Amino acid sequence: MEKRYDVKDDDNVYIENVSLDIAETILALCCNEEVDAYLTESQPVEAMLCDKKYVITETERLINPAGHHPDDRVFKQTKIAIHCDEIPKALPKCNLPLYAHEIEKIIKQ
Repeated sequence: MEKRYDVKDDDNVYIENVSLDIAETILALCCNEEVDAYLTESQPVEAMLCDKKYVITETERLINPAGHHPDDRVFKQTKIAIHCDEIPKALPKCNLPLYAHEIEKIIKQ
């Protein structure tokens, strides 16, 4: 499997999981614009498949791992992930705020 890389510049612009050729091109463009950029090897990410209508998490937004489109219904795994077709009237007690994400709404964005 080809190694993948993350590129981050000094303005915190972050591009995930690109091939070495693309990473080198980005770095060259940054150098031409006198922007410092940092290249690190991409780390594997745990992912969750959201096949229900809602997922309730402790995060304000769901993030697709590199290489996945929202239509795939695959998102980075969160610490709390309650998959359901209806939002429960009473959510479990938790020391973190919980957010209900409607998957179809995310896909259409």
